[in-house]
Amino acid sequence: MFETIYLRTNTANTADFSKCVEEYSISPYTLEIRLCATRRYTHESELPTRDFTLLQNTPLLLAVAVVKLPATSTFLNIVIDQPGLTMQREHRATEVHVLMERLLSSAPKNLYYGLDPIEPTSHLPVESAAGKLLGCDYAQLNKDTLADFLRRLK
Repeated sequence: MFETIYLRTNTANTADFSKCVEEYSISPYTLEIRLCATRRYTHESELPTRDFTLLQNTPLLLAVAVVKLPATSTFLNIVIDQPGLTMQREHRATEVHVLMERLLSSAPKNLYYGLDPIEPTSHLPVESAAGKLLGCDYAQLNKDTLADFLRRLK
């Protein structure tokens, strides 16, 4: 019988977020990294939580790492959703481009991106957040599909 444990990373800033996603992507125990773009919010009445920064920063790039612990029947679903990355400002867009370049050069076979925008997840319990991140349709992320994923983040 398989067991799944849900964890959320403690990434305090965008640099920590990027480093965390990159480190999980190169771990030999990571089965896949799934990247998602949140929906864009333009009016406070649309917000799923009272986080007004979502009006300026969405869509956000969020991630979940699916990890299989060695010599066990345990999987970890590690939610990486705080603070998320945005392409809404030039400096932040550069962070996204650098992360994508690093991911595609280091772990091209286990990267996927969501085809539908999702709700931001940081306000949800970790198991619900993982469900949102894992619950949408995905495509393989590679050099040929990168432009499509980046379009979803604009």
